[in-house]
Amino acid sequence: MVEVIRSGKPTNATLVLLPSLGSGPEMWNLDAFTRDFHVVAPELPGFGGFSGRGPFRFDDAASFVADLIGTDRGPAFVCGLSLGAMVALQLAVDHPDRVRGLILASATARPSPAAYRMRTAVMHATPTRRLTRPGYPRAALMAGWREIGTADFRPLLVRVTAPTLVLAGGRDRAGVRAGKALAFGIPGATFRVLPKAGPLLHQPDPTEFVSAVTAFCEAIPEPKV
Repeated sequence: MVEVIRSGKPTNATLVLLPSLGSGPEMWNLDAFTRDFHVVAPELPGFGGFSGRGPFRFDDAASFVADLIGTDRGPAFVCGLSLGAMVALQLAVDHPDRVRGLILASATARPSPAAYRMRTAVMHATPTRRLTRPGYPRAALMAGWREIGTADFRPLLVRVTAPTLVLAGGRDRAGVRAGKALAFGIPGATFRVLPKAGPLLHQPDPTEFVSAVTAFCEAIPEPKV
């Protein structure tokens, strides 16, 4: 079964949370956001309940999220972490009318080839149970990882029109470098470092991450009707 968790008052602004590779909606502390948002947290095509429907592709995932947002409630705030941030970028380029504000956490426009090769070797040597949650077949996980390895969003960054916040953890030096480069390429983007965080910005204490996301979203005006 494809899992999409919805939480919070439907009258609140919509915040879509997109997970990292090997994770699903369970990775988020949804209760931390539901006071201010109607939260929509899906798993992504290619994984979990989607794993029998073909391998992960960024354009497919972006189309899925666009359909999930729909048009009835207007554009949504979209926050993605790592792989989820890449999907959010693709969504902002392909479906700009669906994105009110964009939050890219632990994100990169183009993975470092050397770091990617090293991580690939580590993943091949790591048991599946330590890489992903139950229900995510290893083949699906590795297909998604290969898609990440071939991704290059750098030519698309100038096409992002949504207000954008790029977040990186202060304990993730490679993530800080990648985040700076990403924010530099997106017109008007804001870059912020969360000093106490590593690559998983929402763990173990989500307070600083939630505060940064909420403050950014609250500063964006209501869309014109």
